[in-house]
Amino acid sequence: MRIIESTDNLTLKEIQNIITSSKEYKKNFSKKLLGLLFFAPSTRTRTSFSSAIYKLGGNFIDIDPKKLDIKTAKR
Repeated sequence: MRIIESTDNLTLKEIQNIITSSKEYKKNFSKKLLGLLFFAPSTRTRTSFSSAIYKLGGNFIDIDPKKLDIKTAKR
């Protein structure tokens, strides 16, 4: 995966691959229910993930780790 800052440096084949991939993602997320679980609070990350899921046609459950019995390894 690479970071795309501009389409100026992309070939037509690369642009077609991006469009094909995005259609596959949308098809795979459509009508799916996903769980979002973040151990560290991050409004920007949570918002980015939830809006991406919504745009792809899915739904999500926002899981609060403080309300679950989950043990994390301390390093």
